[in-house]
Amino acid sequence: MPETVTLAEILCDLEWRRHVAMADDDHHVAPFYHHVGRRLGQPERFGDRLSSSTWIEPLKSWVIEHRNLFRTFREKHWKRVHTHRPYDPYYSNAILPTIRHFK
Repeated sequence: MPETVTLAEILCDLEWRRHVAMADDDHHVAPFYHHVGRRLGQPERFGDRLSSSTWIEPLKSWVIEHRNLFRTFREKHWKRVHTHRPYDPYYSNAILPTIRHFK
């Protein structure tokens, strides 16, 4: 079955595996379902139906299990990301560049 080969390629793709494992919440997993739908030649709404479905289908079950495997790592990562404040010039405590930074 060509669909099986396509799904196997997607599920073995390290970029998508990392994206699914490290997505902040289920809403950020939706691009994965859209990608699966496109690769299978389905209409655009197919990915929407997969991501918003309340049924636990085999693909959704894989996503849930894969995310469970990386839960502690993901929580540590997002805790560190959300507590670190990157440079933002709109904060009053930000270090603003001076003319010497542009020389």
